Amino acid sequence: MWAEKGTRPRVTRQQQFEYGYIFSTVCPAKDKARGLMLAVANTAGMVEHLRLISHATAKDRHALKRLKTQDSRLKTKD
Repeated sequence: MWAEKGTRPRVTRQQQFEYGYIFSTVCPAKDKARGLMLAVANTAGMVEHLRLISHATAKDRHALKRLKTQDSRLKTKD
């Protein structure tokens, strides 16, 4: 479909980028891992992630959660 010369046709806005947020944790000593892949990063998602960690951690043990953000658009030096 071609537009008439001098006009600008309406087009659907491109929404080609979608984001996913990964909340994950591992225990190499016990060969265990837990994680969530969410469409949004919010308090409810973090609470659910911490609940999963709590249930996977033995009653007589402690868990340490290190928070790290990563933006794939940013370049890091090696």
